[in-house]
Amino acid sequence: TMNRAKYFTLCVMVVLMQNCVTAQTKSVNLDRLFYTVTYRMPPIKPLTPMLFTYAVVVRATKSTEQRVSLGEVQDALIISGQEKLDQPDDAMVVATLSLGNLVIGTSNVKERKVEKKDNAGKVVGVDYFFSCVVEYSFEASYVVQRGTEILAENKRHYDPHTKLVYSSAEYTTRKEAADFWSNNRDVLIPELTSNNSLQAARSLGEYLSGYYGFPIVYTRNNILWTMHEKKHDENINFQEHCNALKTLIEAMTPEVGLDATNAELIEIIDYFKSIPEKYTDPKHKADTKLRYAAYYILSKIYYNLDDPINATVYAEKLVENGYDAKDGKGLIKDAEELTAILNRTTVIKTRHFYPEDYK
Repeated sequence: TMNRAKYFTLCVMVVLMQNCVTAQTKSVNLDRLFYTVTYRMPPIKPLTPMLFTYAVVVRATKSTEQRVSLGEVQDALIISGQEKLDQPDDAMVVATLSLGNLVIGTSNVKERKVEKKDNAGKVVGVDYFFSCVVEYSFEASYVVQRGTEILAENKRHYDPHTKLVYSSAEYTTRKEAADFWSNNRDVLIPELTSNNSLQAARSLGEYLSGYYGFPIVYTRNNILWTMHEKKHDENINFQEHCNALKTLIEAMTPEVGLDATNAELIEIIDYFKSIPEKYTDPKHKADTKLRYAAYYILSKIYYNLDDPINATVYAEKLVENGYDAKDGKGLIKDAEELTAILNRTTVIKTRHFYPEDYK
């Protein structure tokens, strides 16, 4: 009888342990692993030749010229990846930025009130804050030429009819805010003129860089899905491979991307490809989530390898897997956009390159 009781107790313990193990792996927690990517874009509308020289000419009305440094504005206009020359006559492309006048409109006092409440939520007082709000307009235009050919033109880069707004710091009395403009206008008008002139040059440079240059792009908050499930046997291995992949991706530069022949990267790819083969149960939620994470990561790897075909293959597998198919559709769209980027030119099929290689 004693042996039977021991045997029965042992059986119960085995069943309980099995149930415990099953419970431990019934679900898998996934965490976002954030990473930063750096790459270089080919031009949207490449010129022939793609690599060219350019010069910047800045013109200004008399009042604006007295308030800004035209040389500083000229330096602020940069076409990324292209060679800037001092003399317009020597350059293939000439960008002419014309700066108009800054015109002050109205100045008003803006009031903000903050209610003070006690612990019961009853209003026991009000604090008032005041700031000076100035409306003004600024005028600018540009024309970008290759010889007599106009590549880009905007007669109202900044429209004189568009109202811009400047707000001062907040004050505790209305009088301080009301006096702010009269006390500071002689300093602020040149400052606003200079800031808007520089912004006009920078925004024109960004526009021209996108269309005709090779802009460098930094993207943050990209994600990989890593495991966070201590009870799962795959947890440590999965995390280690995710972290190793993050290190490789973040080591990329605008000139040097991921190397598809790198032994470490090949091992990482093989590992994530093994996950769907190892965790195959279509009805087991933990398996489904692991397959989802693996397909997501594989699609991201090939996306960062500038391989939109394989990025799409694994995005489609993610959709078929069933768990969060919306993410798979998003990755397919990313791959389509990457294809369009790589098709901008007939020769640049990567987002990691030296522009001078295509001179």
